[in-house]
Amino acid sequence: MKLAETLKILTHLDEEPVNPHELFKSNGFQFSRATFYRRLEDLKQAGLIEWRVGKAKLTEKGLMLRSILNGSQVDFK
Repeated sequence: MKLAETLKILTHLDEEPVNPHELFKSNGFQFSRATFYRRLEDLKQAGLIEWRVGKAKLTEKGLMLRSILNGSQVDFK
């Protein structure tokens, strides 16, 4: 379940910074807010998101993974 929760969050993030609290409220995730923040920390530790000044956004690595998950073609440099 941990991976599914983490990937669900990843698909809702973008390269534009977003307030995590607003992201949680607006997407109706089926897990607790505490779990949501633990999964954000997992994404940060994996280098898939940056979290600064109360805003989270995808890194290049995170954008590539999201593209793969969405079935888009990715140009690996």
